[in-house]
Amino acid sequence: MMRCWLGHPWDFNGIATIPGEGEIACGYFVSTIMRDAGFKINRIRVAQQPSQNIIRTFVDKREFFEIKTNTPYQEYVDDITKNYQGIQIVGLDKHVAFIVIKDGEMRFIHSGGLQKCVVDEGRNEAHSLENSNYRVISNISRNRNAIKKWILGKPFSTGGQ
Repeated sequence: MMRCWLGHPWDFNGIATIPGEGEIACGYFVSTIMRDAGFKINRIRVAQQPSQNIIRTFVDKREFFEIKTNTPYQEYVDDITKNYQGIQIVGLDKHVAFIVIKDGEMRFIHSGGLQKCVVDEGRNEAHSLENSNYRVISNISRNRNAIKKWILGKPFSTGGQ
């Protein structure tokens, strides 16, 4: 579903719900994808949270998510590519996005960046990820509790409240 949005215009205040119509901000991109994938969330409330709280919507407070600050970019990408297969939500200094890792390749999929649209960037193009001093990440596709709630159609509280 992320790929359906590629090229869609970005705007800081964008709230689009359908690819090809209007603009979409990074938080709305993440919350819209998760809602459309069947996660029972309040898309607007989730989108307006700081990135760490967006992640906390899907990851219980007792569960793991990793925070890295001031970690050199290549070291960070090497680590997550080795240890995180699947779909992640990543929060940055002023941004939120998806990271998809498959067969040792990392893709950074987000709304914004230099192109000011939804983009799918590889390791060498992911400048927003590279330039952030703060990175918080959690593997959504391998989180048993999130997957169980998703399958059972249970609602997710915004920010993990």
